[in-house]
Amino acid sequence: MKHFFYILCLITCSQSLKTDVIFQGITETGVTKNNFLCPSLTSSAVSCVSADANAINFTLPSGQILQLFNSQPYWLDQEAIKQQYDLQVLDYTQSEIQAELDSTGWGAMGGYCLLITTNPVLTGIVMPTVIAASGQEKVVVQLWYNGEQSLQLWSQDALAINQGTGFTISISSATDPLSELSTTSTSSGLKATFLAGLNLQPNNRNASIYNIATDSPRSITITQSA
Repeated sequence: MKHFFYILCLITCSQSLKTDVIFQGITETGVTKNNFLCPSLTSSAVSCVSADANAINFTLPSGQILQLFNSQPYWLDQEAIKQQYDLQVLDYTQSEIQAELDSTGWGAMGGYCLLITTNPVLTGIVMPTVIAASGQEKVVVQLWYNGEQSLQLWSQDALAINQGTGFTISISSATDPLSELSTTSTSSGLKATFLAGLNLQPNNRNASIYNIATDSPRSITITQSA
């Protein structure tokens, strides 16, 4: 999954002399599976590390990219514990177990990644109506899901943030319509063709998987700190 994002590093523009914006952490609402933040109580033998544990107060100068991943081994172990309970205690068949997993939000167990960036390549194509004024930096955040043999864009947001100011990322299990991806771009020319070929905001979300991920990260927003 990381390999996909390394291409961004190859096209990062030179950093300008600006005051950085500051990532100040993650909040989650309605997310009880595949969290980026680890639960305070756990019965798992597999360790869980919150995605922002070593990233609080990380500064994002123009062009910087920050990637955060959930603890997928931990959540896969939690799914296995649930499967074992259904099999040994409830005496479910394999088909009944899968139906139960899907109906209770365990059906989307791929890896989840937050991409947070001030990279001008992404800030130029994601939500182009969000424009940073003088003294501001545009920040883009994307939620990617790596499962079902494909890398899917599940949610994204952009915000112009005052330079020198902090911001947080709010993650929710609510649905994101991703309405901006349904608009067909009318841009033409070599640059537009090149950027389209990079597929940095693909309209490729698998609706059937997204819809059963009822307790997993499905929507993200950026909030500027007070």
